Amino acid sequence: MKITQIQARDKKYQVDGAFYIKPAKVNYRKFFTLELCADFDIDASRWIDVLSDENVWGNTWELNGLQFGITAGESPEFEDEVVARKYSRIPLYYDWHTEFEDYYGFSLAWKKYESDSDLSIDFYTT
Repeated sequence: MKITQIQARDKKYQVDGAFYIKPAKVNYRKFFTLELCADFDIDASRWIDVLSDENVWGNTWELNGLQFGITAGESPEFEDEVVARKYSRIPLYYDWHTEFEDYYGFSLAWKKYESDSDLSIDFYTT
């Protein structure tokens, strides 16, 4: 994986942290799924909303005063690459098309929770 920190410099939309995580050296012949894991119980989080834009899909949650969002990039040709876990709604790659791997990657952002209508997480993940 290649991890890039996104500089949060927008005056209107502020986050405490944002990263882009790009899969690298994926073994396409043995590909089953590709997903992010957390060291906390994400199922205990309160789901807020879907995060989506052209070729990006994910969700945002709130837990213990923090709002966070995770999105996964999709190709413009297929609709089957990204699915969500049943309860947590974490996006994961279910199918991998090598010709569109430049689109694939996870975006993650978090901040202190302010309100469900705060678009800061959306700004940095879509």
